[in-house]
Amino acid sequence: LANLGLVLLVFTRFLQGLSAGGEIATVTTYLTEVAPKKVLSRGVALVNVTAAAGFLAAKLVAYMMEASLGPAGVQAWGWRIPFILTIIPGGIAIMGRRYIPESAHFLEGKQQEGKQE
Repeated sequence: LANLGLVLLVFTRFLQGLSAGGEIATVTTYLTEVAPKKVLSRGVALVNVTAAAGFLAAKLVAYMMEASLGPAGVQAWGWRIPFILTIIPGGIAIMGRRYIPESAHFLEGKQQEGKQE
């Protein structure tokens, strides 16, 4: 059963990293398509700043977990808590995407793609 925990840890951490990287790239691309030129560079820079702040927050959570539970508590079961906590912002991101309109560039590309067929 201990090996299962290790496999789950590695797998969920891999998925979390993949998702975070994909989110950053997707948001940056979307901003370049829809943001007004006046605020474009500020918006793209803000994506990177907030990503770095998120990574710092994750490190702080890990530190607080180890400080409150101790190394043995984190290894035994506490490592799951940060993954559970990520359900909240992940859910917000998933729900938010339902209400974000497609960019004009995307719609134009889809239209041209339909004409070529």
